[in-house]
Amino acid sequence: MNLLQIVMENGGQSAIRQVAQRMGLSESQANQLFSMLVPALGEGIKRNVKAPSQREGLMNALAQKKHQQVLEQPDALVQDDTIQDGNAILGHLFGSKDVSRNVASQVAERAGTEPDIVKQLLPMAAKLVMGALSKETEKRGMLNDQTGSPGTQQADFMGTFMDFLDMNNDGSVMDDLSNIARKFFK
Repeated sequence: MNLLQIVMENGGQSAIRQVAQRMGLSESQANQLFSMLVPALGEGIKRNVKAPSQREGLMNALAQKKHQQVLEQPDALVQDDTIQDGNAILGHLFGSKDVSRNVASQVAERAGTEPDIVKQLLPMAAKLVMGALSKETEKRGMLNDQTGSPGTQQADFMGTFMDFLDMNNDGSVMDDLSNIARKFFK
């Protein structure tokens, strides 16, 4: 299962539909944009998972389950506090506003839409991805609820988590890393 599937199977479609309505986009336009944004966010998550200090923060965020609200209440995705939280997530995942701007610009160009629309969607997509990952890790019992640490042995957890981020579903995370990195992290 790849990251986009995790988002969709954990209630992402309702949230994307809500965003489309609020932003005046068709559902197919919103789906197209989110399907382009999710791999870029996955790249940022991969970077965080590989660095021990950042991994701990990510695991704690997933264990808190606060991000799941957007899946349970899709209208929350377009609220100001959710967007602020999404921007904070982007800061952790991408490390700089320049990377976020580059991602928005590249996605807008590929989708044939205005960069401002993608810039508005990016924090919502970040919050949605974190909500779906939080829900999926909870369903699979991958995190210890009290500590946010992996609920299984570290190596098993890391392997399973990296499998989530395999964008092409081909078993190779490395090709996805290089493809996304070339497009978004120039």
